Amino acid sequence: PSTFDGMFPSKSNQTGIWNQSSTWSCGRIPSILDDVTISKEHTVSIPTNTATSYSSLQIEGSLVFSTASILKN
Repeated sequence: PSTFDGMFPSKSNQTGIWNQSSTWSCGRIPSILDDVTISKEHTVSIPTNTATSYSSLQIEGSLVFSTASILKN
């Protein structure tokens, strides 16, 4: 049987937009259950009027906020 701890790794594959699945190693947009890492040399942007969530966040590269974007933990 497998166990579920409620947390999944999601690391940036490339510079990109937070809400595009191609930006992330998990192949989907991170959620409140994800441990998110923005990799060194990557810049991830949160678009205007976008709210997003995560479980934990490690920024090794850059995170850019647009107007009225919200990052929730």
